[in-house]
Amino acid sequence: EAFALSLGAARFIRKPAEPDAFVEILRDVLESHAAKHLVPPKGAAQTAEVYYQKYSQALIRKLEDKMTQLEAANRALECDIAERKRAEEALRQSEERFRLIAHHIGDIIWQLDMQMRFTYVSPAVERVLGYTMDEVLRLEVNSLLDADGMIQMKQTVQARLAGKVPPSTGATVYRMKHKHGHWVGVEVAVSYTHLTLPTK
Repeated sequence: EAFALSLGAARFIRKPAEPDAFVEILRDVLESHAAKHLVPPKGAAQTAEVYYQKYSQALIRKLEDKMTQLEAANRALECDIAERKRAEEALRQSEERFRLIAHHIGDIIWQLDMQMRFTYVSPAVERVLGYTMDEVLRLEVNSLLDADGMIQMKQTVQARLAGKVPPSTGATVYRMKHKHGHWVGVEVAVSYTHLTLPTK
């Protein structure tokens, strides 16, 4: 009430619970207004001006604070984007070095996903198994291993998932099927570079 009067109100009305009482108050106010009994307190306009000035200043401070927060968030986002780009570039260079080495080594190097599908194979596969790189990438590993080798490969992967074997294993002899149909004995050393477990 005091705050409203300080802003220049001539009278402050609290709405009563009963409608009839409220109507009576309004009638009294209208009569007072007609009789010119409602006179704003002196200095009310100045008080209102001061209030709105303070309100504007507070609003400006809030806007400035919000701008500061947005600028800080924008800088953090820019740093995150820059860091991500550096990480992506480092990964790209690492993959390029890996593929450069793999393309000039005599042994077959391949990568499998968790569904036992080839995601990469080095050019040496054509010399050893007769398949081109593109042909192997359209195959699953069970197309090349015999039944015993496939069981052994699955057991090795499952043991790795359970943490029962180290990330890299020694060489194991597998029989792999040549493109022309005969079997070729190869030594396979398994190395786990990254494992992503499926989520339910």
